[in-house]
Amino acid sequence: DAAADHDWITVTDGSSGRDNGLVTYSVDANPSPDLRTGTITVSDGAGIASIFTVHQGAVATYLAIE
Repeated sequence: DAAADHDWITVTDGSSGRDNGLVTYSVDANPSPDLRTGTITVSDGAGIASIFTVHQGAVATYLAIE
């Protein structure tokens, strides 16, 4: 099983199942000027889990001086 800890991370494939497999995910655009971090936890159903960290950069900001 695979699950994300924030709603801006979506596990798109591989959210359930057993044995070896592929987990794919997508992230929503980051509207914030700050870096954000979330995790995806992949569990084997027997209490063993792997945690993957997702870092997403901030939105680009521009300052125009005229």
